[in-house]
Amino acid sequence: NVQPNIGEIENSNDMPAALLLRRTRVRPRAATARRRWITAYSVVTFLIAAASAFHTDRAFRHPAPRRPLSANPNDAETPADKAKRMELVRQLQKSFYSGSSGTGPLEGTVLRDVPLWRVQWTELPGYNVVLNCHVPHYTHMFMGVLNGPRPWYFGHLLLPGGSENLDNPKYRLGAPDSKAATTGTLMRVSDYRQLGDGRLLLVCQALERFAVVDVTQHLPYGVATVELLPDRELIEAHYPGSAEGTSAGSGGGGSWGAAACAAAAEAVHFHPFEFRSVSVDECGAGDGGGVSPLANYDARGVPDGPPDAAAAVEGYLARGDGTGDRPPGVGAGEDAAAASRIERELWISIDSFLRLLEHVNPDPSSRIPVPAQILGLLPTGIDWPEGFRLLSYAEKLRDEGAFVGTGSKSPFVVVDEAAPAFYPASRRTQRFSFAVWTLLGSLLPMDNQQNVLEMSSISERLESAKKQFDYLNESFRKSIQERR
Repeated sequence: NVQPNIGEIENSNDMPAALLLRRTRVRPRAATARRRWITAYSVVTFLIAAASAFHTDRAFRHPAPRRPLSANPNDAETPADKAKRMELVRQLQKSFYSGSSGTGPLEGTVLRDVPLWRVQWTELPGYNVVLNCHVPHYTHMFMGVLNGPRPWYFGHLLLPGGSENLDNPKYRLGAPDSKAATTGTLMRVSDYRQLGDGRLLLVCQALERFAVVDVTQHLPYGVATVELLPDRELIEAHYPGSAEGTSAGSGGGGSWGAAACAAAAEAVHFHPFEFRSVSVDECGAGDGGGVSPLANYDARGVPDGPPDAAAAVEGYLARGDGTGDRPPGVGAGEDAAAASRIERELWISIDSFLRLLEHVNPDPSSRIPVPAQILGLLPTGIDWPEGFRLLSYAEKLRDEGAFVGTGSKSPFVVVDEAAPAFYPASRRTQRFSFAVWTLLGSLLPMDNQQNVLEMSSISERLESAKKQFDYLNESFRKSIQERR
């Protein structure tokens, strides 16, 4: 059985060549056949084993019928049962949020622990807004606000793309190269309603400008320390008083920072007068659709006395924040005088625009009305030019005891007549510098509201609005001349 050496067979002279060839092939061919037979046997054995494993009762048994899902007991509940269940849910929510402390008290110009509503648009102070909150993280945020003490503050901050960019490094608040807006608007929830599906309907007022100072939480929503930003004219009005309050400790120099604290305290003091609270029930069908975009003043909210500006100055100095210098380009009383002058020019420009619009298009149905809340901001005791119509419109609304608003009706208020003697005229002018952009928004594309919010003085906003109306008036005059 031992295979002979091939070399030996080839060298043998005892066998014929045909036998030699035959013998050299016999044994290799037999070995190959044996290997093929073994391989085939292994394959057949494997297939038989696999088939045996597959051909079982389990493989050919019909699948067991699925058990029917249990019925939802809430599907058969009556409206009364659902209301009772949702009330229980709300009680549990209140228990969960019972530890909410809300935004901290005003410390000079600073508010701490302000939750941030970062969305795709800008809100200007002096406006009403109805929020329909359904996003989970913001619903969670507002539930914490609403279960804390009043006032229910939160911050409104522009964020391109809204919630989609909350975790985008490009818009991360406080990052060195962040593109995030840091100037926003302090908001107050006036009233709310939680709907059956868990959504929150919130009626809010936009109160004051602020700047983000420090961020203590980024996700699932932002929480920050913010600093209120009174306009330069309002700070300037308190600068002499701050000089008196700081003369002992600062060599007779005034404190711009202390004056800013006094202006911030003044703003909060007059909020009940400047912003009439609106309830959800007042808003038309109760869905928020009847809220006027402009907040109205509330003559019943006039405070009994002036704000304690001296206490604000003393508190600022007690914290050791320093005195600060008046910013460059700000002169004593110059900004307030400039704001008054530009305001008068702007009112005249608006009046001219309405008369030109009448001339171009005499159809009364196509005229753009001036909101009554804006007419209530018209200053009294001003020498208006002949033919100035806005004053007569405001007087007519006052004499008729008119109500303003759509769903939420409230008495028309002439601010200069309803305000107490200690109410600063600059605060009315400031309100007008924001409200006028509602009128402009109905005439021109408004893609620059964030720029308006970031303007640091009343004069700057009034001047910017006046340029827009001057442009419209010039365009109308050219149109009239071409028709002739």
